[in-house]
Amino acid sequence: MDAAPPLDLDAFLLLTTALRTGKKLPDAIYLHKEAVHLLPGPLQQMVAWASDVAGRPPYNLVKLGRARNGRISLLSYPAFYTDPFPSLAEAWTIDLATRRVRHREWAQDGTQPILHRKEEMLPSTASGYADLVVPRWRALTRELERRGVYGDTARIGMARVWAARLQDHGIVIHSHRIVPA
Repeated sequence: MDAAPPLDLDAFLLLTTALRTGKKLPDAIYLHKEAVHLLPGPLQQMVAWASDVAGRPPYNLVKLGRARNGRISLLSYPAFYTDPFPSLAEAWTIDLATRRVRHREWAQDGTQPILHRKEEMLPSTASGYADLVVPRWRALTRELERRGVYGDTARIGMARVWAARLQDHGIVIHSHRIVPA
């Protein structure tokens, strides 16, 4: 697809900086596909454009890059609802300036990125199923924070490292609950 993105890079960065929805990191905002309707219209159009450019891939999370390079990533976390810390399976990253798409698949070998605080990515208006699980996810996050498991957050984004962190704290997560190892 050769169509230009609906927003220029400066407008995209301005709108993403002002967002109040999603999980905010210094260089990006993550939100579930069910939260896209909460974005301002031009950002909704950007996500739709990115999906078209990438060939309408099967994604469930959107990453809006807030760095100067301007990227939208469409991320596939197949076990988003069932796994307390789901692993990234595939990503389609669309560069807003060049309109190039980079596709990547991750082996499920412990080196794949995982999600934390996934409750921040769903809107309060999500499906009824989310109404049932989000409070459990939030409670799990709070308890892990209380136990100090989230210390050094820069190092817990990969599955193997996170598993080791849980083991070091003598816990296992089962059905979104903490149990002794």
